[in-house]
Amino acid sequence: MCFCPTKVNKPALLLVWIVMNAPFLKYLAIAFFILVGFKPRAGEHPLHISVTQIDFRPSEKSLQFTVKIFADDMEDALKKKFNYNKLPTNIDELLAQYINDKLQVKVNNKVAQPVWVGKELDEEAYFIYLELPKTSKVNTLEISNAILFDLYEDQTNIVHFSAGEIRKSEMFQSGDAWKSLVKE
Repeated sequence: MCFCPTKVNKPALLLVWIVMNAPFLKYLAIAFFILVGFKPRAGEHPLHISVTQIDFRPSEKSLQFTVKIFADDMEDALKKKFNYNKLPTNIDELLAQYINDKLQVKVNNKVAQPVWVGKELDEEAYFIYLELPKTSKVNTLEISNAILFDLYEDQTNIVHFSAGEIRKSEMFQSGDAWKSLVKE
Protein backbone atom coordinates (compact mmCIF):
# COMPACT_ATOMS: atom_id res chain seq x y z
CA MET A 1 0.00 0.00 0.00
CA CYS A 2 1.40 3.35 -1.01
CA PHE A 3 0.81 6.42 1.10
CA CYS A 4 0.48 9.07 -1.60
CA PRO A 5 -0.65 12.40 -0.20
CA THR A 6 -2.36 14.68 -2.68
CA LYS A 7 -1.00 17.77 -0.98
CA VAL A 8 2.14 17.85 1.14
CA ASN A 9 2.68 21.23 2.72
CA LYS A 10 4.93 20.29 5.63
CA PRO A 11 8.58 19.33 5.11
CA ALA A 12 8.41 16.64 7.81
CA LEU A 13 5.52 14.87 6.03
CA LEU A 14 7.40 15.02 2.76
CA LEU A 15 10.46 13.47 4.41
CA VAL A 16 8.34 10.65 5.90
CA TRP A 17 6.71 10.01 2.53
CA ILE A 18 10.12 9.84 0.78
CA VAL A 19 11.54 7.45 3.40
CA MET A 20 8.48 5.18 3.26
CA ASN A 21 8.21 5.06 -0.53
CA ALA A 22 11.83 5.30 -1.59
CA PRO A 23 14.10 3.89 1.12
CA PHE A 24 17.18 4.30 -1.07
CA LEU A 25 16.59 8.08 -1.03
CA LYS A 26 16.34 8.45 2.74
CA TYR A 27 19.98 9.46 3.26
CA LEU A 28 19.71 12.02 0.49
CA ALA A 29 16.38 13.38 1.74
CA ILE A 30 17.55 13.74 5.34
CA ALA A 31 20.77 15.43 4.27
CA PHE A 32 18.84 17.74 1.95
CA PHE A 33 16.60 18.99 4.75
CA ILE A 34 19.60 19.58 7.00
CA LEU A 35 21.67 21.33 4.36
CA VAL A 36 18.90 23.62 3.11
CA GLY A 37 18.13 24.72 6.62
CA PHE A 38 15.07 22.69 7.60
CA LYS A 39 13.65 24.86 10.36
CA PRO A 40 11.41 23.29 12.97
CA ARG A 41 9.07 25.53 14.91
CA ALA A 42 10.41 26.98 18.15
CA GLY A 43 10.83 24.28 20.78
CA GLU A 44 10.15 21.46 18.32
CA HIS A 45 12.59 18.98 16.85
CA PRO A 46 10.87 16.50 14.59
CA LEU A 47 14.31 15.12 13.71
CA HIS A 48 17.33 14.66 15.93
CA ILE A 49 20.12 14.59 13.41
CA SER A 50 23.69 15.60 12.75
CA VAL A 51 25.59 15.64 9.48
CA THR A 52 29.35 15.16 9.27
CA GLN A 53 31.23 15.81 6.04
CA ILE A 54 34.74 14.36 5.73
CA ASP A 55 36.88 15.50 2.82
CA PHE A 56 40.25 14.03 1.93
CA ARG A 57 42.52 16.70 0.48
CA PRO A 58 45.64 14.96 -0.85
CA SER A 59 47.23 18.24 -1.98
CA GLU A 60 46.99 19.51 1.61
CA LYS A 61 47.70 16.06 3.09
CA SER A 62 44.70 16.28 5.40
CA LEU A 63 41.28 14.92 6.25
CA GLN A 64 38.93 17.81 6.95
CA PHE A 65 35.78 17.36 9.03
CA THR A 66 32.71 19.57 9.22
CA VAL A 67 30.08 18.57 11.79
CA LYS A 68 26.68 20.29 11.67
CA ILE A 69 24.50 19.97 14.79
CA PHE A 70 21.40 21.84 15.95
CA ALA A 71 22.69 24.38 18.48
CA ASP A 72 20.12 23.78 21.21
CA ASP A 73 20.66 20.01 21.10
CA MET A 74 24.44 20.45 21.28
CA GLU A 75 24.18 22.86 24.19
CA ASP A 76 21.83 20.47 26.05
CA ALA A 77 24.35 17.64 25.53
CA LEU A 78 27.18 19.80 26.88
CA LYS A 79 25.13 20.78 29.94
CA LYS A 80 24.37 17.12 30.63
CA LYS A 81 27.92 15.83 30.07
CA PHE A 82 29.68 18.58 32.04
CA ASN A 83 26.96 19.16 34.68
CA TYR A 84 26.24 22.80 33.85
CA ASN A 85 22.97 24.62 34.43
CA LYS A 86 24.24 27.43 32.21
CA LEU A 87 27.11 27.08 29.77
CA PRO A 88 30.13 29.39 29.96
CA THR A 89 30.50 32.06 27.27
CA ASN A 90 33.36 30.30 25.49
CA ILE A 91 32.42 26.67 24.95
CA ASP A 92 35.11 25.74 22.41
CA GLU A 93 37.00 23.52 24.85
CA LEU A 94 33.80 21.74 25.91
CA LEU A 95 32.74 21.24 22.29
CA ALA A 96 36.17 19.89 21.35
CA GLN A 97 36.16 17.41 24.24
CA TYR A 98 32.59 16.27 23.54
CA ILE A 99 33.19 15.78 19.81
CA ASN A 100 36.49 13.98 20.41
CA ASP A 101 34.71 11.62 22.82
CA LYS A 102 31.82 10.91 20.45
CA LEU A 103 33.41 10.97 16.98
CA GLN A 104 36.08 8.29 16.73
CA VAL A 105 38.28 7.87 13.67
CA LYS A 106 40.60 5.13 12.37
CA VAL A 107 42.75 5.94 9.35
CA ASN A 108 44.80 3.15 7.75
CA ASN A 109 43.83 0.86 10.67
CA LYS A 110 45.19 3.28 13.30
CA VAL A 111 43.13 5.31 15.76
CA ALA A 112 43.53 9.00 14.95
CA GLN A 113 42.46 12.09 16.91
CA PRO A 114 41.20 14.98 14.77
CA VAL A 115 42.52 18.40 15.78
CA TRP A 116 40.11 21.21 16.70
CA VAL A 117 40.08 23.95 14.07
CA GLY A 118 37.11 26.00 15.23
CA LYS A 119 33.37 26.50 15.14
CA GLU A 120 30.73 28.77 13.70
CA LEU A 121 27.22 29.33 14.98
CA ASP A 122 24.48 30.28 12.57
CA GLU A 123 20.89 30.89 13.63
CA GLU A 124 20.20 27.29 14.56
CA ALA A 125 23.29 25.13 14.17
CA TYR A 126 26.91 24.76 15.09
CA PHE A 127 29.39 24.06 12.33
CA ILE A 128 32.35 22.39 14.01
CA TYR A 129 35.61 22.09 12.08
CA LEU A 130 38.27 19.44 12.73
CA GLU A 131 41.28 18.23 10.80
CA LEU A 132 43.63 15.27 10.63
CA PRO A 133 46.82 16.85 9.26
CA LYS A 134 49.71 14.86 7.80
CA THR A 135 47.38 12.38 6.12
CA SER A 136 48.95 11.75 2.73
CA LYS A 137 46.78 8.78 1.78
CA VAL A 138 43.69 6.99 3.01
CA ASN A 139 43.70 3.25 2.38
CA THR A 140 41.06 2.60 5.04
CA LEU A 141 38.75 4.90 6.97
CA GLU A 142 36.49 3.76 9.78
CA ILE A 143 34.20 5.99 11.82
CA SER A 144 32.22 5.65 15.02
CA ASN A 145 29.77 8.52 15.46
CA ALA A 146 27.83 8.61 18.76
CA ILE A 147 27.12 12.37 18.79
CA LEU A 148 24.00 13.12 20.88
CA PHE A 149 23.20 9.43 21.46
CA ASP A 150 23.51 10.23 25.18
CA LEU A 151 20.68 12.75 24.78
CA TYR A 152 18.21 11.29 22.25
CA GLU A 153 17.24 7.70 21.55
CA ASP A 154 16.06 8.66 18.06
CA GLN A 155 19.27 10.53 17.16
CA THR A 156 20.60 9.86 13.65
CA ASN A 157 24.09 10.83 12.54
CA ILE A 158 24.90 10.89 8.84
CA VAL A 159 28.52 10.84 7.73
CA HIS A 160 29.56 11.71 4.17
CA PHE A 161 33.06 11.06 2.84
CA SER A 162 34.56 12.41 -0.36
CA ALA A 163 37.95 12.03 -1.98
CA GLY A 164 38.06 13.08 -5.60
CA GLU A 165 35.52 10.92 -7.42
CA ILE A 166 34.95 8.66 -4.40
CA ARG A 167 31.78 9.33 -2.40
CA LYS A 168 30.42 7.25 0.44
CA SER A 169 27.80 7.85 3.14
CA GLU A 170 26.83 6.00 6.29
CA MET A 171 24.05 6.50 8.79
CA PHE A 172 24.58 5.90 12.50
CA GLN A 173 21.85 5.21 15.03
CA SER A 174 22.06 4.36 18.70
CA GLY A 175 23.89 1.06 19.20
CA ASP A 176 25.89 1.27 15.97
CA ALA A 177 29.60 0.70 16.24
CA TRP A 178 32.36 1.28 13.70
CA LYS A 179 31.47 1.64 10.02
CA SER A 180 33.86 1.60 7.11
CA LEU A 181 33.87 4.45 4.63
CA VAL A 182 37.01 3.37 2.74
CA LYS A 183 38.31 -0.19 2.36
CA GLU A 184 41.50 -1.34 0.70
